[in-house]
Amino acid sequence: MKDYYIKTMSALLRDPKYGKECDELLKDLRETLKQHGHIKLLPSILRGVMRSLPAGTVNKPVLTVSTDDETEIEKQKLALKELKLTTEDTVVKVDPTIIGGFILEADGRLFDYSYKSQLVSLYRQIVRR
Repeated sequence: MKDYYIKTMSALLRDPKYGKECDELLKDLRETLKQHGHIKLLPSILRGVMRSLPAGTVNKPVLTVSTDDETEIEKQKLALKELKLTTEDTVVKVDPTIIGGFILEADGRLFDYSYKSQLVSLYRQIVRR
């Protein structure tokens, strides 16, 4: 059933003849899901729709790094480009609070390989014991 919603939403978003804006489509989807008692499927449907769209149609990839060192940024962009996760128009943000590593938001997915998230995860594991 979820796949049906994903296929339908993807087709409607791609079809210029349909004539509805994205906001209207989301509102209609939410109402339809409520009527049929499927509202809990909304997050997974939206993730599926984001993944079904062609690369680069959602947003430009955003790469968050801890330093503004150009050589380090270029190394990370090149490595991610080889994995086909970034493009030439990747937006780079500097956030020194991530300490090191990177965070990449691309095609509706989040790749968090920052030292900050790893340290927070480690801290939570230690505190729970």
